[in-house]
Amino acid sequence: MRPTSSYARQTMNQRGCRTLKPGAGLRLIAGWLLGLVLVPTGALQAACLEMGDPALAPLQAMSRAEPAKAVKVLEATLEAERSLPHTDPNRLAGLYAVLADANEALELDRAARAAAAEGLKHASRVTDNVRIDLLSVLASNVYDVAGLKDATSMIDTARASVAAGSMPYVCLQITLGVLQYRQDRDDLAMQNLTAAYRLATRHGWHQQRVLAAEGLSHVFRNSGELDQALSFNQEVIDWAETHHQSIDLSVALFMRGEILRSTGRYEPALKQFEAARRISQDIDDRQGVAFADLRNCQARIGLKQWALARTHCRAALGAFVAAQSHDVEQEALASLARIDLAQGRAARALPVLDDLLRDNGDDMPPRRAAALFEQRARTLAAMGRYQEAFVDLSEYAQRNSHEADAERIRQTAALRARFDTDLEVDRNLRLTNELALEKERVSRRTEQLRWTIAAILAGVAVIAMLIYILIAGYRHRRQLVNLASHDGLTGLPNRRRSVEVATQALVAAAHQHRPLAVGLIDLDHFKAINDRYGHAAGDLVLKEFARLGRELLRSTDFLGRWGGEEFIVVLPDLTLDVALLSIERLRAAALQIKLPDAPESAHVSFSAGLASNDNGLVSLDLIIAQADVALYEAKSQGRDLVRISSVSLQAVSTSVRRALPRSGRTIATGTSET
Repeated sequence: MRPTSSYARQTMNQRGCRTLKPGAGLRLIAGWLLGLVLVPTGALQAACLEMGDPALAPLQAMSRAEPAKAVKVLEATLEAERSLPHTDPNRLAGLYAVLADANEALELDRAARAAAAEGLKHASRVTDNVRIDLLSVLASNVYDVAGLKDATSMIDTARASVAAGSMPYVCLQITLGVLQYRQDRDDLAMQNLTAAYRLATRHGWHQQRVLAAEGLSHVFRNSGELDQALSFNQEVIDWAETHHQSIDLSVALFMRGEILRSTGRYEPALKQFEAARRISQDIDDRQGVAFADLRNCQARIGLKQWALARTHCRAALGAFVAAQSHDVEQEALASLARIDLAQGRAARALPVLDDLLRDNGDDMPPRRAAALFEQRARTLAAMGRYQEAFVDLSEYAQRNSHEADAERIRQTAALRARFDTDLEVDRNLRLTNELALEKERVSRRTEQLRWTIAAILAGVAVIAMLIYILIAGYRHRRQLVNLASHDGLTGLPNRRRSVEVATQALVAAAHQHRPLAVGLIDLDHFKAINDRYGHAAGDLVLKEFARLGRELLRSTDFLGRWGGEEFIVVLPDLTLDVALLSIERLRAAALQIKLPDAPESAHVSFSAGLASNDNGLVSLDLIIAQADVALYEAKSQGRDLVRISSVSLQAVSTSVRRALPRSGRTIATGTSET
């Protein structure tokens, strides 16, 4: 059982079976015997539990030192065994268990599951080590939501059938922690992996302790405790180097690179990924090479080295597609979409993200699905599709529920405090056993005192953490609400919020029988400003116009960003003639906006269309449609104009009517008409 190799570099593959020609079995068995001589004697066995059959020990050692070679030898051995008139089911189960371990070491998850399932047909004894190892391999190579749930139930049932605190119990507990980690239950994963680590340390089970430490490094990394994660990861590296475990060393170095990458230390992370890749190449671990390429790509993305990142991601994608590794194929595609978005190719990234989320993210781990919704929201926003972007942003927020996250963080923090305390207790117990009997009573009292102090300190730490989490959660919620309702560039309410405010104002005006004017404003020739003076100048114009609107309009008036260079203004309690004057003041002020690096003759202007509820309109959509028609007339008749909807003309004052053109349909103000 190798839990972290599978979930550190998640992948699925399928290996076909070969048919031996007559006489080929003897040649392959001879090759197997030669291979046994070349395996380092100090190599750690692949399984968490020993098989019990001494004849399998060399094969287990080979599965760890040279897994690709071990797979070939085991397939040949199994074919020779099956050709015998009478086969030993226990030996067949053991051979399938080692084959499953070797395939798992190579991240060939489908092949590992197939070998484990076949081995379980021959392993009849419920508490047998071989059967427990086969169950663990079968569960450890599952990644879909439904499969993880079934695998967790299977391992929990198996754990209940063995003695609590025994070595089989610890091995199943490690597997259970791995499955819980994949289901985003870091709190439960921490509890089980910590208990397994503590039991293995107490009994001197070094191999099981390293497996638990490997799992804990992932959980601590995920919860943000990176120093602890690096510490546990170093235990695995030291063990793998000491016992010449090439595949374990490759995975541990890969994991160290992951931890460094998550802290933004991309250059050191790249060195770890490259070291892991070299080892994978040496042992013919093609999946390991592909994973190293994928993480190399993602580190290059962090360094904004887009061309190098794309090269590595494409190499990884090709390997995953060839191996039918759907899970990490998705991750590689998402990374390529991220590169496209960063290089301004949002339209190219969007179809990829749509395809990845075609099942609404139900076919992938929850964390990855949430990240993809957030990535697609940014892509849609870059294309100006803000309404759809907001839907994805809401889905992202929902999948990262603040309350659930805060609860998990609290539980993880409490469990970590308990873990640290338990380690201290274990050290004290070892010291106590070495003391003389006459000091036992004093040691017991000292132990009780230390427990009390540790409990007080842990309580203070938990309370402080809870206060911090509550404050951080409140701030985070406010930031998300502001992000969902305001435009990030101008600080004005976005279109969704503008519709809400305008609707409320219209309802209030109808109930109180008061006038309400609504205007649509569009900055003239805005694309030309961007093209001629740069997008920075365009952003400056948008921000300056928003500032002028906040300064010149009344506190009861409302100005929001409707989209692009278009704005909406809601003027409660104003008839059209007064509203016209208000918009005219804003138009005159906009002419004073200075464009950087532009000649004195260059100026900013806007066109506007006004409509009101004076004609009995109670639908916001109808009023906005009337204002939009007036805006279109203003733009088509020369720009830098304010037009009033023909539907609202009958409500304007006499002074405004005198300014009506002969057509009797619109009124204009601005520099284009004097």
